[in-house]
Amino acid sequence: MALIPNRNARYRRLLATLALAGLVGLAPGTVSAGGPLWPEIGKILVAEQAATSPSLAPPLDLMKDKNVRKGERILTGPFGRIHVKFKDGSEISIGAEADITLDDLVYDPSDRQANRFEVTIVAAAFRYLSGAIAKLNGAQIMLRTPLAAIGIRGTHVLAIVSKNNTGCIVLLPTPGAEGKPSALTVTANGKTVVIDRPVWGTEVSGDGDGPTPPQTWPRARIIKMLAMSGSSAAFIE
Repeated sequence: MALIPNRNARYRRLLATLALAGLVGLAPGTVSAGGPLWPEIGKILVAEQAATSPSLAPPLDLMKDKNVRKGERILTGPFGRIHVKFKDGSEISIGAEADITLDDLVYDPSDRQANRFEVTIVAAAFRYLSGAIAKLNGAQIMLRTPLAAIGIRGTHVLAIVSKNNTGCIVLLPTPGAEGKPSALTVTANGKTVVIDRPVWGTEVSGDGDGPTPPQTWPRARIIKMLAMSGSSAAFIE
């Protein structure tokens, strides 16, 4: 993929940062050089201007259809995006300038309480669609950010976590589940709000306040957020 000079330079800096931190150039699937092999938890469906660790050294532009493992950190460049589908059928789509870690995923249909999914989002525009784990043990799905923790109840969520200490979270319609219960919780600074209406959302900041009261969000704003997360506007059609 040809890159314009500025984009290429910024992407090289991204990969250099990973290399200095020991996050690329490791043996496939290891936690660190000589470390244990973590389980595979999903597959990359789309990858543009992105890198991952601790996994394979090549940038993820070349990694479509490759697997990701528990504990991997994913970063995207200024024009990057990545889409991952997990073992339980859940999906996450991530836009540019993102930094997330796939902390844990356990999917075991034979043991409801064993199921869990945890992701840490340092910065990203992202869209997450829950899968089988939400039906088996939804209380153990957690999306953590520096500003808030997002709990999932059979949900399709769209969010932006920015580097300037602000964020916004919206509940999207869940494809194929029209009329079925869907909700998310957002907890920040000891306060929690519940969002149980599609296209309603809340905002959070690092100023010590809790999430704002949920309210309906303009369609144009949601479409912009979807684009930022590398997603289609069809998700609110």
